[in-house]
Amino acid sequence: MNAMVQKKDALPAGSVYRSLKIRLHPSEAQRSVLRRWFAAARLFSNETTSFINGPPPKVAVPKLGVVKPATKPKPPAEPEPTSDEPGQRLLLCG
Repeated sequence: MNAMVQKKDALPAGSVYRSLKIRLHPSEAQRSVLRRWFAAARLFSNETTSFINGPPPKVAVPKLGVVKPATKPKPPAEPEPTSDEPGQRLLLCG
C-alpha cells in the first residue's frame, strides 16, 4: 500500500499536530478489508451511541378503526294516520 503524508507549515515550539492528513492508495484486496473494518467500526460506534442514549422514546400512534362506507340518510318516518273510528285508515295527502 502506498501512502502520502501531507505536512502543514512549521508549528511554533511546544505545539503538536492534532491530526495529520494521510492519503492511501490500497489495492483491491486491501480496499475490501478496509471497507469491512470501517463498517465494523461504524456499527460499534452506532451501537455504543444507542446504548448511551438509551432506547428511543415510544411515540403514541393512534389506532385506526374500521372505516365504514358512507350510507344514505334514512328518509323521515311518515306520521301514523289517526282516525276517530277504530280500524279505519285515513289517507293523508301532502
